[in-house]
Formats: sequence, structure tokens, C-alpha cells
Amino acid sequence: MDREKARGSHGKRLTRDELQSIVSFCVCFQHQSQNRQLHTQCKPTARHTLDLRKRFCSCVRAAVLGVFVLIPFGFFVLLQAPSIDWESFFHGVEIPDAGVEGGPQLIMQDEDYFKQLASIFTDPNPRLTSSLADTGKPPADPLVYKPTTELTLDKEFDAEDAKALRSYLRYTTAASYVSVLPGDDFGAVMLPMFTDLYGLKERPARWKKCYGSTKGAMGGHLSQLYIKHFFPEANKETATEMLNNIRDQFRSNLETVPWMDESTRPKAIHKLDEMVFEVAYPSEWPEWCEITGLKEDTFFENYRKVEKCRFSKEKKRVREPVKRRAWTAAGSTDVNAYYSQKVNGLFIPAAVLQEPFFDAKYPSARNAGGLGAVLGHEMTHGFDDEGRQYDAKGMRHEWWDSKTVKNFDDRAQCINDQFSSYTLDGKPVSGKLTLGEDIADSGGLKMSFLAWKKGKERTPEEERLFFLSFAQTWCGIERTKAADTGLFDAHAPRKWRVIGTLSDSEGFSKAYQCKPGSTMNRGPKSCTLW
Repeated sequence: MDREKARGSHGKRLTRDELQSIVSFCVCFQHQSQNRQLHTQCKPTARHTLDLRKRFCSCVRAAVLGVFVLIPFGFFVLLQAPSIDWESFFHGVEIPDAGVEGGPQLIMQDEDYFKQLASIFTDPNPRLTSSLADTGKPPADPLVYKPTTELTLDKEFDAEDAKALRSYLRYTTAASYVSVLPGDDFGAVMLPMFTDLYGLKERPARWKKCYGSTKGAMGGHLSQLYIKHFFPEANKETATEMLNNIRDQFRSNLETVPWMDESTRPKAIHKLDEMVFEVAYPSEWPEWCEITGLKEDTFFENYRKVEKCRFSKEKKRVREPVKRRAWTAAGSTDVNAYYSQKVNGLFIPAAVLQEPFFDAKYPSARNAGGLGAVLGHEMTHGFDDEGRQYDAKGMRHEWWDSKTVKNFDDRAQCINDQFSSYTLDGKPVSGKLTLGEDIADSGGLKMSFLAWKKGKERTPEEERLFFLSFAQTWCGIERTKAADTGLFDAHAPRKWRVIGTLSDSEGFSKAYQCKPGSTMNRGPKSCTLW
């Protein structure tokens, strides 16, 4: 089941609410919120915009599944999408030599992407379905899309096509600033959509917006303040020790896993040994732009100055060698952790090294079942269905023996089938969509448990506490309207992350004496990959 089907009724509500929010945004931008005639005039703009967004997203989703290819970019795109003025584009983003000899090289993730993109630019305003007609009554599903191959493409760029593109560009440009536009106007426009989709009753408190804006704009500065004033260095030392112990256990597992051939095994072990750990904060703080002229009463202008700084930094990175230890997806104040395939590195922010995941006063079982399983989870991402395709240096190519790939896929399919058998409010979970995270949950739990037990006598009570701590990690409260979002998340719903993972765990079954074939002990049906 693909993501669109998984969205179900939530997807229909999302389409309806997005359409209405674009209309309201259009009206609000012209400072005439009470003008009903303007609401009617903005509907075509909203429809053009939403239709194009969906078609562009289809291109991106296809590209995500592609293969990275280093290509002579300038020549390639001219062949694939000659209707786009690439020379003007790269001059506009101030990288005029991109993809040409002597300039920064570009990597294409999917060779067909620009073919699909070109078909959109050829006819951005194809024949729409009759559900778009105004009937005076809101349809159950106001936008019904057809795949691009089923649309009537006229192959000529005309005035209506230009109108559709202008609508799309106007909205996307303006909407990119919505977080820094006056909240009483533009924030209020978005609230009905979030209320319908997620049950939110009011906009976040002002202090939360101020904190979020500051963190987004100057995350590095904020991280340094947090580390300096609030973070105990001992927590970093303990987490690093846990990571090294889990890596030792993972290495032992790679040395003995029976389905891996002897040519792939040493390469996998080498990848594990080369995995870099960045714990709590960057080992080398990055350079920051010198931002001057920020004022308390010029929020919008402050944002533009910071974005100009950010763009300058990103432009500079295009010409620099990859820095494996650079933090790109989170800062020290994020309660998160992540693995980067392209640098083969683990990044563990300081903010996750605290309660409720970790505390020095907790029993070791609680720390290992909570934080330890999270660390093991991220490490296992290096060997999940996507991570295994990247080697020790983060290069994507086929470095596994074909028989070992087949063995891996068979075991991964077991996990896929298991999670596809689960439901959320009567709707099926997509095991294919959540596979990478399910593999990481299973491997992370196992490696952390075995590393924690290694060389020590653990009591049954301690073992039960370990698994209880793992389960508690995924406790949470969700509004009823937001529950459906779990069906198109890369992570399985919380309930099944716990039950699905633990019911496959031999250690859990022994600790809680679950009988084979019971809900919490799948017995011979258990799925084991790592």
C-alpha cells in the first residue's frame, strides 16, 4: 500500500483543508478577508496551486526511489528538460559553474526526474476533473486528481499555463514567509486546517514561537548556550561508553550472523568500525556568519538577514569537501537522534541525554532500555533496507554479495509482513513504509540488551525493567483527529512499535515468561534480521 492509500479519510481532509487555506491565504495577502467576491476569485488560484504541488510531489517521490548517478549535469538537463533556462537558474542562485568542468559536480538521484518535470512545465494546466466545478456545495473530496499519464496534455505552453504557474509561484513564495508574517492575520489562516486535521484549538503561545524562531535561525548559538549552562559533561561520557559497548555487540553479531557470506562480512564489519559518533554537541563548532543589524522590532527583516547568511553558508558548502562530522539534521537542543547514511555517522544531541530517556541516578537497566535502545536503533539504521546500500564512506553502490542480499530481503520481508498485519483504528499499517524503522527498532533493542547483559549477572527483575523502559520510550498522547497521521509516517504507530518489536524478542519472552504463540511471543513466526 502506498502512502496516498494509507492516508485514507485523513488525506481527503488534508486536501480539502489545504485548498481552503490557500484560498484564505490569497485573500489575506490582499488585506480583504471579508471580501466574498475575492474568495471566489482566489479559488482557481488555489486549485492550480494544489494541483501543481501534487504533481511536483509525485516527481520527488519517484526520485527518492532512484539511484544516485554522477553525471555531466549541464548536458544531461538540456536533453531532459530543454524548456527550463538552466543557465539563468544557476546564475540566479549564484553558482554559474555548477555541473560544468572545473565547477562543483552535481549528483542526480533519479535520471527520470527531469523528464517528469519537463512534462509538467510543458502543460502545467491540464484538463482537470469535473469535481472542480463550483456547484455551490462543498464536494466530499474537492480535488480528484488523475495521474499525469491520464491527463490531456496539449504540448503547448499557452496563456492558461502561464496563469497556473504564476499562481503556484506567487503562493509558494509568499507561503515560505508565513511563519514570520503577522500572526493575527496569516497564523489565523492556518489554524482551521490544523484544528480539523490535528485537533489544535489555538495557536502556540507567543513564547513558543519566539523560541522556535530563534532556534531555527540561530540553532548553533542556542546549542552553545545550552551546553555551557545546562549540560552535564558526564552524560556525554556515559553515552559514548554505551555507544562503544553497543558497537562491540553489533560487531560480535556481524561476525557470527549465519546468513551473511564471507566476502560481505568483513566489509560490513569495516563499515561498523568506521562509523563516526558525534555525541551531545559538535566535536568542532562550525563557523557562523556575522549577522549585524538585528533589532527587536524588525522580526521580518531579521529573518531575511539570517536567511541570507544561511544561503551564503550553503553556497559555500557546494565547493567544499564533505565534512563527515558536520551536524546537518539536528542541534544540541533537539530531543532526537539520527544516523546519516551519506557520512556513516551517528549524531546524538545533548537534549536527548536527559530525563526521561537517561539520568545518572536511574538503574542501569532503565538507561539501557531507554537511551541504549535509541542508540542501538540509530546504529542499526546503517544496516537497514536503505542504510545497507551505503558503504563505510557513505558511497552508495552494491557491495553485498547477491545471495546475502537475497537472505537479507527474505528476513526483511518477514518484518514487512508482520507490521502490515497490524491496524490503526481499523486501517492497515504499511509494513513497506515503516520497514527501515522497524528493522532499526528490532536491532537496536537486541544490541542494547545484549551489550547491557554482557559479562554481568542480571536479575529477572532488572531484565523486565529494561524492556519496560523500552516500551515507556514510546508512550505518548495524541489527539483523536491526529491519530491517522500514523498511517503515513515512516515509523509504525507507537502501539505497534512496542508490541511488534517486543513480540519478536527472545530476551523479552524469557524475562516475562511469555508462551510461544501468544500475543507477546510470536514463537516460530518471530522475525529476526540482526
